[in-house]
Formats: sequence, structure tokens, C-alpha cells
Amino acid sequence: MAPLVTFKAGRAHRRGDTNWVDPVEGRGLVYLEEADGLLHFCYKNLQTNSTDEDAGGLDLLLFPGDASFSRAKGASGRVNVLKFASSSHRHFFWCQDVDDSKDEEIVKKVNELMGGLEEEEEQAMEVEGEASASGNASSSPPVPASSSGASAAESAQLAQLRSIMAGLTGGAGAGAFGGASQAPSFVLPDVLPTSAANTLLTPSSISQLLPFLPSDIPQTEASLRTAVNSPEFRRSLASLDRALRTGALGPLVQGLGLPERAGVGVEEFLEEVQKQAEREEGGGAGERMDE
Repeated sequence: MAPLVTFKAGRAHRRGDTNWVDPVEGRGLVYLEEADGLLHFCYKNLQTNSTDEDAGGLDLLLFPGDASFSRAKGASGRVNVLKFASSSHRHFFWCQDVDDSKDEEIVKKVNELMGGLEEEEEQAMEVEGEASASGNASSSPPVPASSSGASAAESAQLAQLRSIMAGLTGGAGAGAFGGASQAPSFVLPDVLPTSAANTLLTPSSISQLLPFLPSDIPQTEASLRTAVNSPEFRRSLASLDRALRTGALGPLVQGLGLPERAGVGVEEFLEEVQKQAEREEGGGAGERMDE
């Protein structure tokens, strides 16, 4: 399937905790594509011809309304930033097209696809040195931003989402639905607080959840408990809550063994999870009788 939008760009990294960003040498390509009903924001490193993070690339799963793409305010170069409502992570990109006439059009198109709002980065960013369209960054060598935790959190996002769904089948959320109202009567982080999530980590559930941990994390009970108690887990729950309220997660929940109805709303999601738990408790035999 052809990308939904594509443009030439290189990556840039924040210099520590400062408002300076340093362009990274090398040519690259940013594109958005849809796979299995999910939207991916990808950066292909054209030197390695890969989107793998270990090869200098990037492949991020986007939830509706969680991300925005905008010009970095105050930047002396053509630098854009990808931001997330569910976390403080930032990914910076410097434009490599010689023609800058389509810069604004590209930013608008990316935001339309992501369901985000175009806005300027709230902190003024300065670019160290000038970067040429050929992909070579001049001035002093770039200083990599200290973002090792950020990259691991992004790559773990889908695995954490699966863990949330699998863990809930133990019965959390039963009877949690409120009456219909315009304002949410509950949110998923309230349905599954950290204390409740920890009680779900029984020997049988741990063995089922371990395969969903990221491949670069040891597949141990300690790693699983660390993930469940992490701030990233809470942020992922909040992000899932917002995404479910858009009604656009049907394909994702189907891939995780739930009917499409579970992806059209928070209450529907919890109802289907409860039904799945009841079926598993009953051994999957027979049919439920309605009076």
C-alpha cells in the first residue's frame, strides 16, 4: 500500500535539557502509512534503508488525536516536531527538500491524517548550525539528546496496550459502567489503578502476559511488574481511553481477539472484556442463555 504522505527529512535531537536541537547527518524520508487498520508514523534512514530504530529509523504506532506535528517555534532552520498528548516525548525532523513552498501544506496534511491540531512548539527551539538539503549537517558534530528512555517507551507502547487488554480479562471493570451521559463517568486509569493491576499478576496471568513484553526487555516477572507500575503504563491507559472514545479502534481490538464492537467505545470495550472473561471462566463450553 502506498504511503498516505511522504517528504524528505532528517532527524534532529534535543541537546540534553536545553532548547537547542542538533541536526543529524544523513538523508531520510518521513511517511505515514496504514497497516492492519492502524496508522504508523515512519522515518526511513536512507543510508541504512531501514525504519528500525537500531538502524537510525523510526516506526511509531499512532492513536487518533494523540499526536500533533508542527513547526518548532523560534527555530532558525526548517525544523518540525512530533508531539504526543499522552507523554512528553518529542521527535524532531529537519526538512531536506530544497523547495520550501510545500512545508506548511505537509504539516497540515500530517495533522489531518493523525487527527491532531497544528500548533507551534511551546518552547522556542534553536538549531545548532545549518543543514544542507543534500543531507550533510555543518558546524560541530551533533550532540545526541538524552532520550534512551523515550525510545524504549515508544517501542513498548503496543505491547503495553496488549497487556492492558489481556490483564483486564481477570475481571476488573465488572459493574464499572455508569449511566449514559455526555461527560465520561469514568476513565480507564480509574478502572484499573496500579493496585488493581498488581492483583491481576497471578502465576497463570504472568505466563500469558510475558510474551507481550518488548523483545529488548527480559521476559521475567520482575520486568512485567516494573512495566505495570511505570508511568508509561498509566499514560498508555489514558491514551487507550481517549482512542476508544473516538470509536476508531475496531481493527486493533479484533487483532487482539475481541469483536469489532469493543473498539467503538470505552463501555463497549469493557463489556466485551467482561464477556470474554466469563467465557474463559466457563471453559468456553455451551452458550449463554438470555431470559
